[in-house]
Amino acid sequence: MNSQRDLSAYTIVDWVRMVLQLDRLLGVILFIAGFCTLLPRAICQDIAQPTGFDREAFSSELMRLAGICAKLDLPERQQICENWLVEEREDREVLYLPETGGLAIQPGPSVATRSWSKHFLASRKKYAEFLAQDLKAIAAEDEQAGYRRLWQILRNDPDHKLANQIAGPMAKAPTVRPRLTVGRTKVPDFGWEARSYSRVDSIHFTLLTRADAKSSREIAQQLEQFYVLWSQVFYPYWAAPGVLQARLDGKSNPWPKHDRIEVVLLKDRAEYLRILGVAEDNIGVSVGYYGPEVKKCFCYPAENLQATLFHELTHQLLMEVSSIRPDLSAGKAGGIWMLEGIALYMESLRNRDGFWTLGGWDASRMQTARYRGVRDGYWPDWEVFSTGGMDAWKQDPAISRLYTHSVGLTQTLLHACGPQARKAYLRELVNVYHEENQSGRLSQQLASSDQEAKKRYQDLLIVQQQQIANLHPNERDMQDLVLCGSQFTPAVWQSLNMFNQLEWLDVSFSNVRDEDLKWIGEKRSLKRISVEGSAATAETIASVRGLPKLEELDLSGCAIDDAGLQQLQGHPTLQTLWLTQTQITQAALPILKSMPKLRTVDIGGTKIDDATWQKFLADNPRFGR
Repeated sequence: MNSQRDLSAYTIVDWVRMVLQLDRLLGVILFIAGFCTLLPRAICQDIAQPTGFDREAFSSELMRLAGICAKLDLPERQQICENWLVEEREDREVLYLPETGGLAIQPGPSVATRSWSKHFLASRKKYAEFLAQDLKAIAAEDEQAGYRRLWQILRNDPDHKLANQIAGPMAKAPTVRPRLTVGRTKVPDFGWEARSYSRVDSIHFTLLTRADAKSSREIAQQLEQFYVLWSQVFYPYWAAPGVLQARLDGKSNPWPKHDRIEVVLLKDRAEYLRILGVAEDNIGVSVGYYGPEVKKCFCYPAENLQATLFHELTHQLLMEVSSIRPDLSAGKAGGIWMLEGIALYMESLRNRDGFWTLGGWDASRMQTARYRGVRDGYWPDWEVFSTGGMDAWKQDPAISRLYTHSVGLTQTLLHACGPQARKAYLRELVNVYHEENQSGRLSQQLASSDQEAKKRYQDLLIVQQQQIANLHPNERDMQDLVLCGSQFTPAVWQSLNMFNQLEWLDVSFSNVRDEDLKWIGEKRSLKRISVEGSAATAETIASVRGLPKLEELDLSGCAIDDAGLQQLQGHPTLQTLWLTQTQITQAALPILKSMPKLRTVDIGGTKIDDATWQKFLADNPRFGR
């Protein structure tokens, strides 16, 4: 190190290196001095008064912090700053909870991360103070909006004094780590002996559990998180009018009080089936169940349990906690699509590392709804659909499509048809819970006739390119992406390369071209691909042939011939192949035979005649399975 070098010539990197080389105490002193000398305006400037620290000022401060993190090689902190603020979208709701921990509030071991944490948290506190200034005015106009603002304040500053006073014990409910105690009494309904299970009593729930301690604690915390999120979504049916305004005025009006909500977390699937198998016909294919008669929600640790738990808790809270006071037989005489639709919609709640989202065109359930509605043109007779009850649904072989259609309609009416449609949907939901099903008239929110309603529904399901552009960086973790019917520019198609966890991609009947999908071979998790009815050719086959997990490929209606199909020769994982309306001939049959796991092939409308195909099936019986 040249001692004669002018100190002003040092870069930030030079200072960091000096810190790493010097004695720890001396390094800390020099780093802080250098940090303040080099970046006086970016970070060490005096903090403006809260009254001026609006969203624009906060955004500017976050970007300055992000820039400093980039120079100091702190990529994770940089991303936190860049992604902290969330833009509103018409197709989904943004909800907030106080943080339970994580990178955003942990100072870290180094001087740089501790300094970042100090200034990041300081800017959040100032923004929270700004949000609190008009909380009372917002609540006076719209209590639900005011209540949501309350949680946005707590998200930015979990210690905000006024927000904590107003929220009361609920402010800590989502973050408190639950404590397990051993169950000391028998539970004869389940055949549980004393000390064979654990119990968790939280603010709003009692969890009886036979699962391991780790899973039980995680579930217990999810219950409280869901309760607070649910209260934000269904605030008018949860809190009495005027409660928030009274608490803002310093009064002690309480939040809703009720008995603890009971949830039973069973040990495993075997115990789940043993206890509930007789009570529910379809219990064998579910991982969660709410019994309104016994006022309990049952589940067991399983893949995707959170979505199922949120679904069943929606039923439970609307039945037991809301001011709706539903009839126990709600939905049995009709309108079941609304009860299931709202629960399926609530499944879309996702923690985005700093905020939660609800709904959205990108929700997992909406991918299937789009596939059925746009690609398949599914639209059941409205009269039959809207008046259907659970008993009728259980007997319908198309029950899965009925569920899918329900969530598609729910998302569409809540978000795509305007505020009047949203109000109408919620009004009819209450009616159904009171066994006064009038949900049939909701089709009028789409169009005046059934056929026009179908067409508008399908049009609203199609993803527009601006919706791709509006995705927050924390919302790009989709596993399913159905874009059937979409018309994008080449730049937008190519931007889909940002989705790194895709397992299902459907671009059927879109304007996609081979050059728009050159990135597809990099998505190693893809299992299911459809380019049906598009301009895709053999070039796309060349792009997907190396995918190690590919199980289904739909090339229907594409310009594919024997030479193009040759690129799938011997594909080791492909199980289903759609070749409908392509140019293949009987010369392609050896290619099909070469794929060891291929079982299902559709060659309708090709140049393979029926006699040749039947002989091929007879000689290769695995294709008949």
